[in-house]
Amino acid sequence: MSGAAPLAQGSLSVGPIALEGSYLDATLQPSSGALPQQDLVDGTVFLSAKPSEFVQLKGGIHARSYVTPGGTERWVFWEARAHGEVPLGPGVRAYVEAWRALGTESVALPLNQAQGGEAGLKAITLHNRVRVRLSYAIDDAQAGGGVSRQTVETFLLAIGLRLP
Repeated sequence: MSGAAPLAQGSLSVGPIALEGSYLDATLQPSSGALPQQDLVDGTVFLSAKPSEFVQLKGGIHARSYVTPGGTERWVFWEARAHGEVPLGPGVRAYVEAWRALGTESVALPLNQAQGGEAGLKAITLHNRVRVRLSYAIDDAQAGGGVSRQTVETFLLAIGLRLP
């Protein structure tokens, strides 16, 4: 299954503490075969702390659902994440983020494991206002002793504005 999707992200921060959220809504088309299309809804809410300029620790909820003619499949994870970044030059940073599910809710089968990661580049231009991000992410979840497995790959090109 594949498709393009708009993604909305935002954060509110006070000092080193931030509340972050994201929402994605897409229709995925089958790559081959007679599979029906699926609607994908994915959202996150995390509380984060930044103990240093280059490290950020996050915890929160990540919900994903697939809607097909046969019904809705939901995956809800309580996650812990670690994010690190390093400067590459003026206004450009490389970053990597890894996560692991600590627990689940609303999953029909018991979760065996879920983890993932993301790596990419961030650029800040035009008086520290315009943000550009290019990244690749992958996550993998297994439930029911391996009966159900989900692997999601994401290629992201994001352009945003930082509000004053």
